[in-house]
Amino acid sequence: MTARNVKVTGLVSEDDMEGDSPEDSQLLRGMLAEARSFLSTRTWCLRIVKGYFGLGVGGVLAVFLFEIEPDQDADRFIWVVVGDVPTAYLAADAGGTPCEALESYVHEMERWIEAVRTGRSVNTLIPVGVEATLQNAEELQSRLEFIKVHFLRP
Repeated sequence: MTARNVKVTGLVSEDDMEGDSPEDSQLLRGMLAEARSFLSTRTWCLRIVKGYFGLGVGGVLAVFLFEIEPDQDADRFIWVVVGDVPTAYLAADAGGTPCEALESYVHEMERWIEAVRTGRSVNTLIPVGVEATLQNAEELQSRLEFIKVHFLRP
């Protein structure tokens, strides 16, 4: 099963998701519920068909891929990033793997940070869910640096 360049082979079905410990598993299940809830609030998501765990550490960061029944203009596969960062969705085109999707997420968040730092509007950028202030931009940048070091290749 693929959607453009996204392959679910190699991903873990949400039903089979396990963390490195019972506590990690519990935290990841909570993050899965948060991601499902977030996606369910989008008007173009008529229903979630299936979810897949891509990567993550419970309570810190997780990347999920969801197959949805979309409204007419939405993609069938959507990445969702949740954790100690702004929750966001990315179209399947954002990457074929969880790492590629996370790289796209970081890139989009860095565009938001740059706009805030230079005083430009963030209205057409990825929604971040916080006020576009320098303090919020710096806090987000710190979290993105953590992601780069601990989840993405240098």
